[in-house]
Amino acid sequence: MAPRYALAGLLLVTLIYGCETVPTSVLLHIDAPAALQQPERLELTVFSGAGRDIAARRLPPCPAAAACPTPPRLPAKVVLYPPRAGQLRILVRSLKSDGTDVLAEGTTTLMVQAEQQVEAGVILVAGRLPDQDSDGVPDRIDNCPTQPNPDQRPCGGADAGVDGPRHDASDASPADLVSPDAPLKDKGPTPDQPPPTCTCPLGCKPGTLTCRKLIPSNGYTLPAGGYQTVSTVFMNFTLNTTTCQILSSPPFKGVIQGGACVFAVESFEINSGVTVSVQGTLPLVVLANKKVKIMGGLDVGAKGATPGPGGGVGGVPLANGRGVKGSGPGGGFVCGCGSLGTSDDCGGGGGGHGTNGGKGGPDSASCTTVSTGGPVVGVSSLTPLTAGSGGASADQMVSDPANGAGGAGGGALQISCQGGINVSGWISAGGGGGRTGAYTTTNPGGIAGGGGGSGGGILLEGQSIGGSGIVAANGGGGGGSSLSVAGACHGQGSVGQDGAASLAAAQGGAAGASGCGKGGAGGYATTASIDGEGSVNGGGGGGGAAGRVRYNWYQHAATLPLSKTSAVASTGEAKVQ
Repeated sequence: MAPRYALAGLLLVTLIYGCETVPTSVLLHIDAPAALQQPERLELTVFSGAGRDIAARRLPPCPAAAACPTPPRLPAKVVLYPPRAGQLRILVRSLKSDGTDVLAEGTTTLMVQAEQQVEAGVILVAGRLPDQDSDGVPDRIDNCPTQPNPDQRPCGGADAGVDGPRHDASDASPADLVSPDAPLKDKGPTPDQPPPTCTCPLGCKPGTLTCRKLIPSNGYTLPAGGYQTVSTVFMNFTLNTTTCQILSSPPFKGVIQGGACVFAVESFEINSGVTVSVQGTLPLVVLANKKVKIMGGLDVGAKGATPGPGGGVGGVPLANGRGVKGSGPGGGFVCGCGSLGTSDDCGGGGGGHGTNGGKGGPDSASCTTVSTGGPVVGVSSLTPLTAGSGGASADQMVSDPANGAGGAGGGALQISCQGGINVSGWISAGGGGGRTGAYTTTNPGGIAGGGGGSGGGILLEGQSIGGSGIVAANGGGGGGSSLSVAGACHGQGSVGQDGAASLAAAQGGAAGASGCGKGGAGGYATTASIDGEGSVNGGGGGGGAAGRVRYNWYQHAATLPLSKTSAVASTGEAKVQ
């Protein structure tokens, strides 16, 4: 165990590089993006309501004038032992070894709870953070962002604000919440009361007892009607975001805001064994005031050709046999070989999102051009919120639009909660499986497989996030190819699997028989989707890419809060003010 040491007699601090349980008040995670070089020197500054408690102390501890025998390395953990409960504002800096140049900074604000351990995280960002008054304290933790105040004493002077009820009219000094008035200024016979303690879950605004609130990502705001009260969901039902209304008595209506269907509720709970299925043309956004508990299932995924909320549809072949690209920014592509009456049957490309979609398999006998999978789209923060895209249809010689269609894209979901989010059940935004062709004795010709749809986007943010459940945005599997009686393959292929709430890939559809190509598996977690198999009589569809999952929470850390996450996943700090 790393040594513990005292800082200014106010806080005990331990720097930990391994995994260790520390029965103390604050466990601070410090990390940086992989592109940022390891720090030469790391300094910690801590402010409480009374001002600066720790000033630029080096981590790990070493003489100020000497080089540290053990240089800092990230990720790291710092354990702090504050003497009392209340708000702390923390600044971590990465500097050159001589302490002259600031290379990166990171901040966080947290509430210390009495006799409890609180976790928080600081992610270093290259360069200096905004500091409009140039006092060395970044604006996001500065109690007086427009007034130079490096010691972070109360704004407006040495003893300003309000510090509890007054007991007599002769008490001449102004009162404040942050520090009691000096004894010489208290002229009444009864001294001031101790300053009140902030008890807000997300902390208080600097210098006040006003609670800070989580600010939802993507600009969604509380509707005029405020938070509505809904009961725990005890039965399966389907929500359509196009109408943005739950058919109940009386009807429970959301509002369409910023291109999404937004529901604002006091709490949102789905009981164990119950599934809420979501469809429609718009993403779903849930703003919750108190808590979110997903004990059952919340399904915003595609089902075959039917997209999840806001997801792209898969391509459907034209009457002349030409394939059609999947819809959405990451839609899969077609090879462009097929035309009615020829034997050019290539599988459709899978939809892209967190990674590229899988390529469609070529008809290796007559058309060797490959259908490209859809590209990587969106950003890790899911701002803007992005859904999955459709897979491309097959390029084929059969004029039946029902054959070889691409799978649809998974939907988009954002849950922003002022309290905690707990998932012990599952949330899925899987892509739809690509279609296969119908094997008939009267409709001769190759029927290649459609590409799988990509997984959608799931953004969860709140005071805390946890649980033992699964959050997944797996891509759909590509469809397998079939060939009817006129060809060498006399058999029916199968459709690709839909992306499910699972830590495993959605499998591609099987080939109808020898001489046909099977579909590629969909992407999951950090595993890329698989290309469709090429064959002499028709290729399989490419697998759809995995979607994106983002976790933002107040006490942020670099590790995923739900270990059972299957998507291209990332974490961030929830925005509060």
